[in-house]
Amino acid sequence: MKNRLCTACLLFLSGFLSFAQQEISIAKPSSGNTLSFQAMLNGQKIDVKKLDTKKNISIKPDPALTNSNYILKLNDGSGADITQKQLNSSTGVITGITSGPPLYLIYKSTGYQDLKITDIGINPSSLVSPGTNGNGVTRRTPGTTTNNITSKKYTAIEYLKSGTPKPSFTDDPLYVQNITSGQRYFRDQDRAYVVVDDKGKLIGNVPVNLDQDDVVYIYAIVDRNFVESYDIEVIGAQYAPLDLQIRSYESPAQIGVANAQGLSMADWTIIRFERGPYTSNNVTFNINKTESVDGVAQKLNLSTYSLNINKVYHVAIGASFISTNLGKPDFDVFPLNDSENTINVVNSEDRTMATFNVIFYWKPTIDFIAKKLRGKDHITRGRDVLKEATWLERLNPTFGVSLNNEWRENFFTGLTFEFARGGSLIAGWHYGKVQELVDDDFVLGETIFTGVKEDIKLTDVWDSGFFFGITLDTRIFNKILSRN
Repeated sequence: MKNRLCTACLLFLSGFLSFAQQEISIAKPSSGNTLSFQAMLNGQKIDVKKLDTKKNISIKPDPALTNSNYILKLNDGSGADITQKQLNSSTGVITGITSGPPLYLIYKSTGYQDLKITDIGINPSSLVSPGTNGNGVTRRTPGTTTNNITSKKYTAIEYLKSGTPKPSFTDDPLYVQNITSGQRYFRDQDRAYVVVDDKGKLIGNVPVNLDQDDVVYIYAIVDRNFVESYDIEVIGAQYAPLDLQIRSYESPAQIGVANAQGLSMADWTIIRFERGPYTSNNVTFNINKTESVDGVAQKLNLSTYSLNINKVYHVAIGASFISTNLGKPDFDVFPLNDSENTINVVNSEDRTMATFNVIFYWKPTIDFIAKKLRGKDHITRGRDVLKEATWLERLNPTFGVSLNNEWRENFFTGLTFEFARGGSLIAGWHYGKVQELVDDDFVLGETIFTGVKEDIKLTDVWDSGFFFGITLDTRIFNKILSRN
């Protein structure tokens, strides 16, 4: 009887010890406000990735921490909040989930920074039945993924170019086609792309020649188990290539990514960060990832990319050199015959003038109004003069005055056609003040005049004529020279 009792006690003790006690302890710092954590299995330290979310996990905050609050999410790409369903806030126990998904925990305590633990149970296959090896753990069988399915490893580029279904974004349905083409800037869509892998390494090229209308989409191809770990920090910087017309269409497959990481197709996903538009001259993006370092969540900078932002304009200011058929005649006395004189005109030919012009960029404004009426746009549009203009954008209305002390007497309106950045052909209507004889019945060169030049009676009248010439936009030339 005594032996049977001892055997039963030993069996009970063995069964009790074989039960895997999982917990995450949260420690209060000796100074500062940054908390730390440590995962434990049966009293032994373990990587938080190796916890088994199919079983209960106890959260053990330091007793000195007050007003503890928890947020528990699925770390499978959906980011679903399961706090109410799976976490008992009074006991701090995460209830085991049959499917065993990876979890993302945020712990909050008054006076301290939020503690983010993003990779709970990311590698549950490392756990086996407790007591098997005396320590409750074993190595994962080679050739298996986190869901124990043998799979080939693929790089981020291979996943991107594969036919595997990708996450969809309703406002950018063709993003996969766009970014796999190698093109990184789409002027007609006011959209630029920056594409990186899970290490923050660039896939393709950095977009160039952006302007103040453009939105920047940053697509990151990452392990779906670490979606919540990534974020983008925006700071000021500069990216100014010498060639303003650089356009990279090289395929990402040829560009490649150094030291690319391999994952199964099921483990890859794509996340997006939308930033902009910006009116600053340049902008820099820091691509960050939060990782656990010695049990402490730390934000690591993976990479930094800077973009230059071109300004947009609604008008241009130019100086024109024109020829107009609206002459400015003078009048003088000439002999009609040996004994009589008449009046005739002098300097009535076409004349050249320098003018000051304002050129209105009409198309961006019309596009804005059209989109505004459809409820699709709320950004004031303008013209980026550093981009090659379309045929319609080259044709613009203009208004100007003469560049002399008679500017109040000469007005010009018409059209300009931009044949090159900084240079346009100009033509239109010249409306100006000129002089003519008071006597409407006097016939120049025929009617007899008995006085001298000072006796000629003149009056000011407004008349019109045609002009044409060339316009130079010094602002564009200055901009181009400053960029080069």
